[in-house]
Amino acid sequence: FWGISYGNGTFVAVGDSGRIMTSTDGAVWNDETEAGDYLQGIIYGNGTFVAVGESGRIMTSTDGAVWSDETEAGDLFYGISYGN
Repeated sequence: FWGISYGNGTFVAVGDSGRIMTSTDGAVWNDETEAGDYLQGIIYGNGTFVAVGESGRIMTSTDGAVWSDETEAGDLFYGISYGN
């Protein structure tokens, strides 16, 4: 895994092959999806998880389980941050 974030009572981890996993306690993890591209970073802010990675992929989710593809910018994103 390359990134992990916590929000809305859920840990979300992202990594190789676009793997996304969730946990409510940090001990038991659930496989949610594989996005295809490697995901390098994730953040939670303003009620939304945002994951970024290879091919400029940007994905969003409100619960960490159901994800939407937002865009592919063509570049590699290594990380993401949130500011109020």
